[in-house]
Amino acid sequence: MQVRTERLVADAIEAQEGATIDLSQAAALKIPACAGEDLPANPADGSLVWDTTALAIKVAADGVWLPLALVI
Repeated sequence: MQVRTERLVADAIEAQEGATIDLSQAAALKIPACAGEDLPANPADGSLVWDTTALAIKVAADGVWLPLALVI
């Protein structure tokens, strides 16, 4: 799986635009799920969530939720 975004921060992993994160050796990646209307209003940059309304992974950037483009 590849995640494409301008900047992604998850725990100790930080990736800039154009980077590829290889999760093939990861035991698991758990992304919290939340309905679109219940997404936090002022999220921390780099937060990830599965939007169950839009059926999309979203990342927080500059206080707003943006959908990610996934290439599998």
